[in-house]
Amino acid sequence: MANGMGNITWWGFSPATNLVTAHVKEHESGAAVNILVVGAGDLRHILKTLAESWRFPTGKISIYVVENSVEVLARHMLMLSLAVEPSAIMGLAGKHPLTAALQALY
Repeated sequence: MANGMGNITWWGFSPATNLVTAHVKEHESGAAVNILVVGAGDLRHILKTLAESWRFPTGKISIYVVENSVEVLARHMLMLSLAVEPSAIMGLAGKHPLTAALQALY
């Protein structure tokens, strides 16, 4: 039975990396940077890239995500929507229980 159900990736095994730093020369010229993330399993690379995006304000950053299962992609969407929610709408006290509940899915 377990063989037929497949598996869902819970987390990755590498430290978070800013995905734009590999394209610094292209990005400094103002060109758009397109990044494809395949099967990462979590958002550590995307969140680090977003957190450090102020360092490269001149160009557009497009990140495309491909995952093996819909559940992982849905989890990514929930975490990203929670991460970018303005503090005027939902403060840290409101985000904490939701983050803890989503972490249980990891």
